[in-house]
Amino acid sequence: MKKLSSMFKWVSFVIVLKVLVLALGCESTDQFSETNHQEENERLQQYLRNSKDLLRARRFPDAVLVATAGLALDSTSAELNNVLASAEASQGRYQPAAKALERALRYEPDYALTHLNLGAIYTKLGQFDRVEATLKRALELKPDWPSVHRRLAEMYLATERPKEAVAAAREAILLFPGDATLTYYLGRSLEAVGEAGSALDAYREAAGLDIGFEEALYRLSALARRESLNALADSALTGFQRLRGIGRDDGEARKKMKKLRSSILSAPEEPSHHQKLGEFFAQHGYWDEAINKFNRAAQLAPTDARFLHRIGSLLT
Repeated sequence: MKKLSSMFKWVSFVIVLKVLVLALGCESTDQFSETNHQEENERLQQYLRNSKDLLRARRFPDAVLVATAGLALDSTSAELNNVLASAEASQGRYQPAAKALERALRYEPDYALTHLNLGAIYTKLGQFDRVEATLKRALELKPDWPSVHRRLAEMYLATERPKEAVAAAREAILLFPGDATLTYYLGRSLEAVGEAGSALDAYREAAGLDIGFEEALYRLSALARRESLNALADSALTGFQRLRGIGRDDGEARKKMKKLRSSILSAPEEPSHHQKLGEFFAQHGYWDEAINKFNRAAQLAPTDARFLHRIGSLLT
């Protein structure tokens, strides 16, 4: 009996010891797993920051590579998928951009930015049957985003629904007043519904807010001429022709200017787009236009010291 009792105690001790070892082992594994997860999340955030920096610097192929590397860690990241889509779209690669955004929506169906960007990509692809539903969902999620109303205005213009475009453009301006791009879209919408006088006012305001806005000056001149307002037409045409002098004998410069303007049209709320166009104007000696763009960039980023320092260094 004593031997059995001693054996029982020994077996019990072994069992308890094993349980303790397992418990300690589980705790150690959990801690390792948690540490590993934190490290992966930090790496993911680093990929996100780097890809965004590359996107702002217009290094689109590099942004694609970094965003893709980040998505290899976590393919469900809505932010990384949006960065990847923006970098692809900036190179005219709209199908890969759409795939990245559609993938993002599978994991985060209520992420408003994805719906907004996907609506823009579908617009580029001419898939207007899909654009409206996508943008309307973005509007449900973020009714106070001026960019959503701007995209709707663009879509309504493209699908020949100018009255709805006017309403959307006006709503965007209420949310983001004093913006040349939104005012320009309002002008186009008003012109499309036949309100020539109001359209002229909008074009004139847009060209005043952004004195390097070729498209606004061109449409102002053309519409003023049709309305027999020759003095206004001549003045706008003079401004337009002056801007056309940039890169007159340099096709690459003209292409670059067009791309820089396209970036502002696509995201007028982004200060770096205005800064980049300002730098371009400065490089070509168009200092009034450069300062106008730098001022707009500073308005949009009044507390970003590094950004303001960059503008200051260009002006000294």
